[in-house]
Amino acid sequence: SMKNKKHFNSFATEFFVSIEDVMRQLEDTGTAGAGDGLRLMDAVEAEQLLKRDMHCHRCNAPLKNIPTLKAHLLQCNAPCPT
Repeated sequence: SMKNKKHFNSFATEFFVSIEDVMRQLEDTGTAGAGDGLRLMDAVEAEQLLKRDMHCHRCNAPLKNIPTLKAHLLQCNAPCPT
């Protein structure tokens, strides 16, 4: 389960590379990794994304911490992004 903000933000920010992007790259080049056409990110930018304030990935509501996130997600009725 998610235990910290960095873990959540690794999935809920631009830090995360979608499976669609990885599959497209695999189909186009036969490989999928940093330098294979997927967006490269320097360490400073990555750290900034992981440390940014949490927001609901559905409705963009600000979230103070992981317990707040979990409680919010149980009640959030906004559709999941596609």
